[in-house]
Amino acid sequence: MARGLRQGGTSAAEAFRLQLRLANRAAEAGEAAEARRLLEPLLQAQETGSPRSEAYPKPRFVCNTVLKAYANAGDLRGAEDWHQRMADAKVSVNSKTYGKLIEAAAKGGHAEKAEQWLSQCFSDGFGTNDVQVATIVDANARAGDPDRAEAWLARLQGASLRGHGAAVAGWARAGDVRRAELALGRGLEEPDSLMHLEAWTSVLDACAKAGEVQKAEHWFEAGIARRLQPSTATYTALLDGCSRVGQGLRGEHWVLALIRDGLPVDTVMGAVLLGAWAKLADVARTEAWLRRLCSAEVAPDTRVYTAAVTACSAAGDVKRAEAWLATMGHLGLEVDVVTHTAVLQAHLRDAAPVSAEAVMEQMLRGGPRSQPNALTFGLLIGGLGSRGNVAGAEKWHARMQQTLGAADLVAFNAVVGACAKAADAARARLWLGRLTSALLRPDERSYNSVLDAVVRAAGGKEAEEI
Repeated sequence: MARGLRQGGTSAAEAFRLQLRLANRAAEAGEAAEARRLLEPLLQAQETGSPRSEAYPKPRFVCNTVLKAYANAGDLRGAEDWHQRMADAKVSVNSKTYGKLIEAAAKGGHAEKAEQWLSQCFSDGFGTNDVQVATIVDANARAGDPDRAEAWLARLQGASLRGHGAAVAGWARAGDVRRAELALGRGLEEPDSLMHLEAWTSVLDACAKAGEVQKAEHWFEAGIARRLQPSTATYTALLDGCSRVGQGLRGEHWVLALIRDGLPVDTVMGAVLLGAWAKLADVARTEAWLRRLCSAEVAPDTRVYTAAVTACSAAGDVKRAEAWLATMGHLGLEVDVVTHTAVLQAHLRDAAPVSAEAVMEQMLRGGPRSQPNALTFGLLIGGLGSRGNVAGAEKWHARMQQTLGAADLVAFNAVVGACAKAADAARARLWLGRLTSALLRPDERSYNSVLDAVVRAAGGKEAEEI
């Protein structure tokens, strides 16, 4: 007899039930290896013809529990291997078996395989149900194919909460607000059904990202009318929309509405809220909300403190930006490229290019997350170039190529612009040539900078020749 099972009817039945409960708990958590370890002995005992009682689970029930674990883990390969194990053990399958295979494929991002298993389910005479089709809808939506998701949605019998939710989320992720709204509207029109909270929030988020705050608020009210319960993520989507269009006070309204509803303000919402005021260079309000978050025992993270640094930078308050940067260090928070870039911009706005270069050197000496990107290099080169510092712009252009492997059009234009400010027409032409040699296409700014250099150096006649 398999290890862990005791002889005798009653004791063996108790052992089966205990192992089954533990295995089901593991399956719910997606712990496939643990579920299989617990249930494999049961299947082996049944294969060898060990004495069984009515309390013992049927082999198919045991096998479907393992499949549930693979499905919850999104492990298609494991699910298919276990399905083959069932075939080898001559364990019959049913609709639930195929349902778990479909779910494993869908969660693992294999929409085509999910469709194949649904087809196999139908071919084996089990038919299909709305839950399985809704899983296919969700798989295609997550795979970035909302057209196919909606085609499958049309096959559902009547309204399907999950199916509509998947279609809505798929269109929202694809950035198609109109079709997301249509899918959400169809779901809300169904009698005695509530749209899934995730789908509702997806539409709010899509409207917010498109800067359509009024639409987001309209759909918020529509969901409330259908008795949907908003979450912190729901209110964060509304806040994000307000932030994108510079409506800080309106964003605060939604934060206060969340607090009124007894929902927690998390670090994500805190970062969005502070970011909204940072974009408006409102240091006082940014810092006031940061203090409020701390007093509410919300642990501000790098994003929250970066918003405070950004607000100070936008307001031209270098000392305050650096003070918040130092606070992050004292708290043990990782300072990333976004935070450093905000401080670098503050120094450039303060006409302190040497200090900005010092920040860049600090970034280059830092860890992987603090390494400068194309935006950071472009800002520094542009800042130096705007002051006619050709040597400095060229130096950092070279460092950019050394660090990132290439320089973009913005960086090249910044160096050409530096030459123009210095009235160095020859060098401006040289850098225009280097730009084209890098297989980049000069734009209007490129040519205008060269013309500006020529005008400054020799007057309008040579500019006309250019």
